[in-house]
Formats: sequence, C-alpha cells, structure tokens
Amino acid sequence: MDLEQALARIQQLEADVKRFEGINPEEARRQQQTTSEQIQNLTTQTQQLQSQVQDKDKEVRSRDLRLAAVEGLYKANVLPEYRDVLLPTITQSLKLEGDSASADSSVRVVAPEGKQPAEYVKSLRDKYPAMFAPEANPTGTGATGSTTTTQQPPNQTTVEASDPAAFIANLDEIANGKVQVNR
Repeated sequence: MDLEQALARIQQLEADVKRFEGINPEEARRQQQTTSEQIQNLTTQTQQLQSQVQDKDKEVRSRDLRLAAVEGLYKANVLPEYRDVLLPTITQSLKLEGDSASADSSVRVVAPEGKQPAEYVKSLRDKYPAMFAPEANPTGTGATGSTTTTQQPPNQTTVEASDPAAFIANLDEIANGKVQVNR
C-alpha cells in the first residue's frame, strides 16, 4: 500500500467514525435485540392469524356444503322425515370448486358426475323412492290426486319415528318402501 492509498483509507475511517459519533454501542445492541423480539412476535402472530383464517375458511366451506345439501334436499322434494337421515350422505358427496381465498374467484358446489346438488339428490329417487314426495304433476297417468289414505300391506313392518334406533336399523328398508314410518 502506498502513502496515497493509506491516507485515503485513513480519511474514510475518520468519516466512518464521524458517522457513528454519539452512538452508544450498548444502546444500539439493546435496540437491535428489541427489534428482533418484535419481529419474532409479529411472525408468531402472523402464523396464528393465518391458522385462524384457514380454520375459518374450512368452517365456511363446510357450511357452504351443508347449505347446498339442505337446499338440494328441499328442491328434490325429500320427505321431511328423511332429510336429517340423508343430509350427512349428501353433504359428504358434494365438493367445492374454486378458491374462496381469492376475492375475484367464485366458488361453486358440485355433486358427483358434475351435477348440481338438487339434480344429484333427485337422481336418488329411483334408488330410494319412499324418501321422496310424489311428483306434483305426474304425466301420462291421467290420474288425479286422491285424498284417501292407503292401507298398509299386511306383511309390511312399521317403526315409530320417535324411535331413532329402530329408524336407523331399518334405514335401507324404509328408503326402499319395505318398512313404513309412523309419525
């Protein structure tokens, strides 16, 4: 190092000393420690908030699915005594498409085979006809609605609606019309 370079280095060091003049190193360390602690606290709070947002998002998505299932049950004319029975099954079969975290995207509920929830529930009519109210305007029969009650066949079993154990034990038979529910 020649003399000119050494003098330039000394001048730079003197400028650095002036820049840090009046700064207490202990106080600077304390402030740095405080700042680090604040950053750590903010990071922890941010992570907790993100976790809460994710939990709320799951809750909202679950409510959306349940609401769509209930709406589907009503639109498909499922009899009231079967709605609570079918609700968990229908809800589990539904899926949400889209990202609810994005403000500009839409979330839509879809059932198996890409159907709307009500269409999916209606498709169960063939499998479980006893769970559905009769069609309002049957076509091709020429029949009009009757106000008379039908007699229960002699070999048909009945269960009381107030007996949940019997109701659940005979769920498939009730759905297929083999077991009658007394209200």
